[in-house]
Amino acid sequence: MKTFVIENNSADRDDEKPAWSFLPDSALCNAGKPFFIPENSGNIEVFIAPVIKITRLGKSIAPRFASRYYSQAAPALHFRDVSKRMSLLSRGLPLDIAQAFDRSLIIGDFHDSSHLFGNAPLELLKNGIKTAEWNHDSMPVNIASLFPEISASNTLKIGDYLIPALSNGTPVAIGDTLELSLDSVTLLSVQIK
Repeated sequence: MKTFVIENNSADRDDEKPAWSFLPDSALCNAGKPFFIPENSGNIEVFIAPVIKITRLGKSIAPRFASRYYSQAAPALHFRDVSKRMSLLSRGLPLDIAQAFDRSLIIGDFHDSSHLFGNAPLELLKNGIKTAEWNHDSMPVNIASLFPEISASNTLKIGDYLIPALSNGTPVAIGDTLELSLDSVTLLSVQIK
């Protein structure tokens, strides 16, 4: 199973083509469990990360057929060590240890994708205060257009995940409570320990 994370699909994007990273299976964690800040970590930030579940095997998928390859999406929170990430970036080194560590992606329940990609934004509350939001309208490259880019060089398999974009990051610390909500309904709650 693969998890593709599109790294440059935000409003400040200046690249021509999407670029992505991968998360290992050990990075995935179901909702309802706390997030433990890893030992020897720097500044940890959390990002809203909607997750699309791939439902068909496919290669070289045209945008007009993309909707055949997914029907469900889930809210998720992706944790990254931004200080390590910046250090690795400055040295031209792989970023895996800063963002692909165990339990770095906490995934909520899957629903029909139209529920998550409707008009209302996903909102992140830290200790009851809104700190970030994500809306599919903020993506310069829409989901359908991501499929040909990814599937040109990677076979998409049933059960793979695609994160089409990330929100801005929110710093977290031990003792924080995070809630991810849609239309004032809490979809995901995480304690930081």
